[in-house]
This record gives sequence, structure tokens and C-alpha cells, in this order.
Amino acid sequence: MQFVMLVIGAIFTLVGLGLGIGFFASGEMPLIVCLLPLIFVVLGVLFLYLYFKKKLQAKKLKENGRKVWAVITNVSPNYSVTINGRHPYILTCEYNGAIFQTDYMKAVTSDLVGKNVTVYVDEEDPAKYFVDLSEL
Repeated sequence: MQFVMLVIGAIFTLVGLGLGIGFFASGEMPLIVCLLPLIFVVLGVLFLYLYFKKKLQAKKLKENGRKVWAVITNVSPNYSVTINGRHPYILTCEYNGAIFQTDYMKAVTSDLVGKNVTVYVDEEDPAKYFVDLSEL
């Protein structure tokens, strides 16, 4: 999901900048038409901001968060979201009564239930956490 945000952000930003430069260079377009590229640029920058914010948060949690080993308790598809005709999966894991969920995953198997996964938790705000799936 994060990669999709990066790609969409880059495409929207490039399209917006290209249209903006093209419209501005022609000098004959009404002002309202020139606002279209601005919308693309704003949306593109927003997607890029969200992507890098999430990456930075994960990096900070890996460096400064408390590392715990949680047990995967459930692997289930999220039926409220459809990507390319498929439902992404969500892993749910638990540590000392605290429940953590992953971002969307493309494909997983149910044999992950019962395995341990690393979770980095912000000590000041336990609602901020990062489930590290790189070891699975």
C-alpha cells in the first residue's frame, strides 16, 4: 500500500508540474484552466508526504521504540477494501493483552498464526507502533 502511495504521488506531481509548465508557457489559457495542474501537484505532494511520514515513523520506532515479540493470532482478509479485484490481508498479533495490526498485505498464508513477530512500540504513546514483517 505504501508503494502505491509513492507511485501515485510521483505521477500526480509530475503530471501537475508538466501541465502547469505547458499551460503557463502557452500564455493563452484562462486562469481557471491553469488551476487544474495545481490540483494534481497538491494531491501528488500529499501522497508523497503521507508515504514519507509513514516511513519516517517506522524508522523512528525501530530506533527509539520498545522492541517486543508479539504472537500472530489472526490472519484475515479485509473485505472492505479491494485492490485489483482482491482483498488485502491484515495480520493481528498480541503481546501481554495489547493487540497490534499490520498494514494491508497482498498475500499471506494462515500458517503464520502462532508465530512470533517483532513489534516496535512508542513508550509514550502505545497507540503508535510498527509491526516488522521483514523476518517472516
